[in-house]
Amino acid sequence: MRDERLLVLHDRPEEVVEVIARQFPALSLGIATRPADVAPALAAQQPTIVFSIKHGGFPGPAHRPAVRHGSVRWLHVGGSGIEHL
Repeated sequence: MRDERLLVLHDRPEEVVEVIARQFPALSLGIATRPADVAPALAAQQPTIVFSIKHGGFPGPAHRPAVRHGSVRWLHVGGSGIEHL
């Protein structure tokens, strides 16, 4: 695995981070728990992968900075639809 860095966008990251860390121990993990934390986390961590689940705590527009960020090669949004992007 290359130097992959994953940023999780979720207001309750414990729901997914444990599973990801167990399956991919070499993966560098970062977390943004509020929409206001997304842009600073992207700048600080320069993730190559972003994972989120769109819901009330992380509405669609909160994902837009990740779509535009230069280091992100893969954006995975769990849930249904991509119209918010």
